[in-house]
Amino acid sequence: RLICWGFFLILLFNGVESKVTICLNLTQEQTQSLTRTDILNKFTDEMNNWIFVEHADFNFTHPAISAKGTLDNLNISNILNTTTSLDYDYAEEDNEGANFTFSLTNVSIVGEYNLTGDIGDLFDIFGAGSFWLNLQITIIAIFNAIGDESSICVPLDISIELPVVDGHLDNFMNPYKNDTEFEDLMNKAIINLAPLMVEEFVLEFKNAFDDEIQEYFNCRFNYNCHNETTMVPK
Repeated sequence: RLICWGFFLILLFNGVESKVTICLNLTQEQTQSLTRTDILNKFTDEMNNWIFVEHADFNFTHPAISAKGTLDNLNISNILNTTTSLDYDYAEEDNEGANFTFSLTNVSIVGEYNLTGDIGDLFDIFGAGSFWLNLQITIIAIFNAIGDESSICVPLDISIELPVVDGHLDNFMNPYKNDTEFEDLMNKAIINLAPLMVEEFVLEFKNAFDDEIQEYFNCRFNYNCHNETTMVPK
């Protein structure tokens, strides 16, 4: 008999909502022997592996800046390289609530970009090449465990803050690679706007990524890989 350990995720990224259900199938023997901590550790170990996104388009519009283009061959790592705290609330007899706070200290994204756009009415922006981003993210999750003999599901409300972004876009506003000082200056400007661009990116593609994330976790945790997906473990 298999028991499914599931999450129903509501990811709130500055107002952007995404829904994913993650299940970890357990054998009868594992059900009897694994503790809550064992299961959480297995979940976080899986999340720390690389995630690969083959291709994504983006089209960002904001009064300060607009940009459109593509992102390719994205490798995302250190998803749960984190510090955590977990406070339980047993106020309700049938539901066990908890506040779970964790900080992702160094999420790394590397890949390739190609973009064109403008900064208001001032000038056009453009660039194509490799890039890297390091993100520090703080996440607060509030959830209640709901389950029966066959499954445990955990609806979560998750708020995400992106206090620190660092990175570099090679060849940004420097097509002939002869003005690194200007390239660095423009990189600082674009990185300062990164939180707005990430929010727009999530909003634009959340529906497409929901299915891919779902398939990724089904494949990783349950070895239930029905279809080839652009988001696969590396």
